[in-house]
Amino acid sequence: MQTKKQLTVEDRKEIPILFPQYEYEKKGIEDPRIVKIEDTYYLTYTAYDGINALGALATSKDLVTWEKRGLIVPQYSYEEFRYLAESKGELNEKYFRFNGKYIVPKKFGKKCSFGTRM
Repeated sequence: MQTKKQLTVEDRKEIPILFPQYEYEKKGIEDPRIVKIEDTYYLTYTAYDGINALGALATSKDLVTWEKRGLIVPQYSYEEFRYLAESKGELNEKYFRFNGKYIVPKKFGKKCSFGTRM
């Protein structure tokens, strides 16, 4: 049986590297995900304003200094979201949706997208 090496905290800063600073995240930020593309780290996170949970982005070259880039998801009113959720067929040329019984993959270059029922 292989044992995993325990991780230890080497250094803990007094202030978090990311914290709420803007109106759209005034009630908190959570769920960070980091990916490195070439020499840049991209951190997506959920920003919460007290009503809406919205996707946001920050970037870094060194994992210490982060620049917030803002929201990366559209902001919809409840009425707009309801219309989109209940509509069938194509929304416009940019977005694809599938409101049927089956999951249908749609290919975008080398990547696939799967539409699911809500």
